Amino acid sequence: MPRLTIVNLTGGPFVIQDPTGLYGFNMDIAASDTETADLSTAALAALEEDLDAAQTAGKITWSADDDPDTLADSVPENLRTALVTPVVVLKGEGIIVTDLTVAGAVAVQLPIDARIGEPITIVDGKGDAGANNITITCAGGTINGGANIVIGVNYGSVRLVCIAALTWAAVPTLV
Repeated sequence: MPRLTIVNLTGGPFVIQDPTGLYGFNMDIAASDTETADLSTAALAALEEDLDAAQTAGKITWSADDDPDTLADSVPENLRTALVTPVVVLKGEGIIVTDLTVAGAVAVQLPIDARIGEPITIVDGKGDAGANNITITCAGGTINGGANIVIGVNYGSVRLVCIAALTWAAVPTLV
């Protein structure tokens, strides 16, 4: 089961609730505090849009990781399924699976504070990148010497490694 970690960056309490009402998830986070909770993959998917909006607004940071205390995990460590675009990848997220709730092109922004040697894999989980490309960029940086890299093959993926500050390289995969 994924373990959700939220850091409240505001000066007051912050509440995260399941907007669908299906999962009964409610988390109160005191000012400048960090809270964790175990929740199902479906509940995390229901919350992701609100979590991304709060993070973009600078109110919280969040991550969903593997629960190290259980052997029956539903997702591997550091995997995030992105349901909305743009997708802002956080330092330490290892795998991003794009599976938009509404079909369309996907914009993925790599972290600007990644550690040298840090890998990130972007995967077309919806299987429609041939028609709805996934464009990956790094603000102020480069990927393989260019401004971006595009996944344009259904169920395609790319593994990227940070090789210097704001500099990423695609790692070829052999099958």
